Amino acid sequence: MSEDASISLPFADRHEAGRILASRLTGYAHRPDVTVLGLARGGVPVGFEIAKTLALRFDVFVVRKLGVPDPCAATSLTHASQFRSTAHKKRAEKSRS
Repeated sequence: MSEDASISLPFADRHEAGRILASRLTGYAHRPDVTVLGLARGGVPVGFEIAKTLALRFDVFVVRKLGVPDPCAATSLTHASQFRSTAHKKRAEKSRS
């Protein structure tokens, strides 16, 4: 018996996991203001099954793991990105008025 054969997984695969999760999210079914985002790689099959089962829009969110040696540096990157995004929105709003 191989080592992998002794591992008990809660779901047969990610598609099954998505269907089971969808059964717990039925309150969101058919809502036009809801979009399911599947994170690229493992989350896409899960998100797809949720969106299909609940008749929701589906999109893929592509992410990339950052090779940051210091967790504080990663936090700084996140805050800087949010600041730039907010500053960009404010400039766009001013240019429209």
